[in-house]
Amino acid sequence: MSGPGVIDRIKNSKRMGVFPPWMKSRREFVEALGWLAGHLWHTVAFHAVRVPFVYLLKLVWRSPRGVLNILGRIGRWAVDGEGEVSQHTATNEQVDEYLKLSRQRDRPVRLRMILTVLGGVFALGVGLFLLFGAQSRTQFIAATVAVLGFGPADAPLATRAVIKTEVQKLTSDIVVKAMASIGIGQIVSAVAKGMDGIKFVSPITREGPGLRAERAMGWVADDG
Repeated sequence: MSGPGVIDRIKNSKRMGVFPPWMKSRREFVEALGWLAGHLWHTVAFHAVRVPFVYLLKLVWRSPRGVLNILGRIGRWAVDGEGEVSQHTATNEQVDEYLKLSRQRDRPVRLRMILTVLGGVFALGVGLFLLFGAQSRTQFIAATVAVLGFGPADAPLATRAVIKTEVQKLTSDIVVKAMASIGIGQIVSAVAKGMDGIKFVSPITREGPGLRAERAMGWVADDG
């Protein structure tokens, strides 16, 4: 027996509104704008208060670690991290391949080392000039740029102004406790036997807008 056709399924489907309900009501629209304005104001005020007392101190504290991270990356780039491939080849006793890769690696490494040394000398000269020869305004700008550049150090700086409510994940234990609280004799006696009394044939999974929990003898929960 053939089921309903495509047109029949479309006719029985529910059409979603072109505009959300809050845009069709003037009162709800005003309430939504008011909530959005309050949310934005709270977020801006939350971070504005923490900029001079929390975020700036975090940047200053993390700056040395950021400098070390960048120096480490430059060092790995200078010595060519791909050299690990050559080492792996040598451990496999592929001597010819190892020598070939080593020769291909030597020239770029020498060039990178030269560039790294020249860059280090230039950076040292600029640092000494900023430290002893520059004006106070220039020193302040340079320190600000350095802190903003090195401070993040691969870690989040700002904290969340709004924390979403986390809903506890539905588990079989929660379902069993909920069933026991109903007070039905058969369910209570089954729960008293522990996990042997009520068994689930599969883990609880999301199905559509709700969650699906299937007991060994039938449906236990299908809650939207």
